[in-house]
Amino acid sequence: MRTYIKLVSIVFVALLSACHEKKNTSPQDHLSGQSEFVEWAQQKKITLNSFTESESNSDLEAIFQNAANYKVIALSEGFHNCKEMLQLHHRMIRYLVEEHGFNTVVTESGLPESRLAYNYIKNKPHAVAPWNNGINKMYAAWQEGRTLIEWMREYNRSHENELSYYGIDIGGFYHNWKTPLNNVLEYLETVDAPYATAQSERLEPWLEILSENARIKYINELSQADRDELARILVEMSNYFQINKDQFISKSSNQEYQWAKQSTMAMRMAENYYRNYMGQRNGTPEYVGLNGREIAMAENVKWVLEHKKDAKVILIDHVVHTKTETQHQDGLYGFFTPAGEILKQELKDSLFIVGMTYGGGKFWNDWHTIDSRFIDTIPQSSPNGIEKTMAKIGTEPYYIHWKDNTNNSKTWMNSLLRMRENNYFINIKPIEWDGCVYLPDVSPGTPMR
Repeated sequence: MRTYIKLVSIVFVALLSACHEKKNTSPQDHLSGQSEFVEWAQQKKITLNSFTESESNSDLEAIFQNAANYKVIALSEGFHNCKEMLQLHHRMIRYLVEEHGFNTVVTESGLPESRLAYNYIKNKPHAVAPWNNGINKMYAAWQEGRTLIEWMREYNRSHENELSYYGIDIGGFYHNWKTPLNNVLEYLETVDAPYATAQSERLEPWLEILSENARIKYINELSQADRDELARILVEMSNYFQINKDQFISKSSNQEYQWAKQSTMAMRMAENYYRNYMGQRNGTPEYVGLNGREIAMAENVKWVLEHKKDAKVILIDHVVHTKTETQHQDGLYGFFTPAGEILKQELKDSLFIVGMTYGGGKFWNDWHTIDSRFIDTIPQSSPNGIEKTMAKIGTEPYYIHWKDNTNNSKTWMNSLLRMRENNYFINIKPIEWDGCVYLPDVSPGTPMR
């Protein structure tokens, strides 16, 4: 027994040392293999014909030539309010829908709330525009973001509503838990009224507190006992849905049941994310990371694939979420395992990820609030940033399919480098993506009034 305990202690110390070594591993100070990569990429780059609809889709045909092999194509967001990025994503989505049969778009919006956007593009009776409560304002705040939703709605009118939209983020996002949980309770009222009443009474104290600024109030206004009780309620509700699946479907429909069940799970995963966020903020060891939200995104994508028959999914997500390797990141991120990594393990070669980098230009800083946002200059890239290398390849917008590159230039792709997203930086290896778009000069999205 003593020998076993000693062995376990040795293994634990070794693992802990590895964690600290990993933490202290910073992005490389040199760009080994850069010149070989640049030489190869200059010959292989695909110049983008246009950001908006073009007479020729030869560029997109080259980028997505193997689209039939993929269940999910992920399009990375370099920063949330980039006009050119939003336009390019719209053009890519339209091409994938019209030429390759993709039928589902998922974005970094709360899953329960996205039912409004789902109903809107399906042209459901009495459906309301989702701009205020049904889609994250990183899309709804800009004309270019709304244009995609309106195009999907119009397309559905002449194609038997074959397109679907889902948010795949945590329920309530950072703000309002009352609306998504009330939606769940309204469903429960139709299938099990006594249970709905009991759960409504249990949740009432938290619904009032978390109806706005939910993450801040969760951290600052709920006691540990409050948080534990809230988590317990959400776990019990999730289990109750599973136990009563057949009964609930018989009284409603499979679609209504699936939305309510997964919305409950999204709120449960939101609580888990807040708990991790609070722990990280209050001094929990840095290797904890903010991975609860990543798990939620990956699980919600998997739910979409299971819930919608023959789903072919286009995933729009911030670059940090489309990475496919764990590294130690700055600040609250800690040892960060991205949703892309979780999905890659599940989907393997049926997942295709397009990264995104940009050279310079302007963006909306502090974009979350209309009164405080302002147009700012994009910060310069890091000396060993991906952007520095991409700028050497070409001065026009282009795409590089990294997985096709030759052995003598793979050193750079496997290097741990810095990359700018919004106005901060992350660590990444280029090889984490299948390919990458480079936008040399970008501008802020067009705000809605």
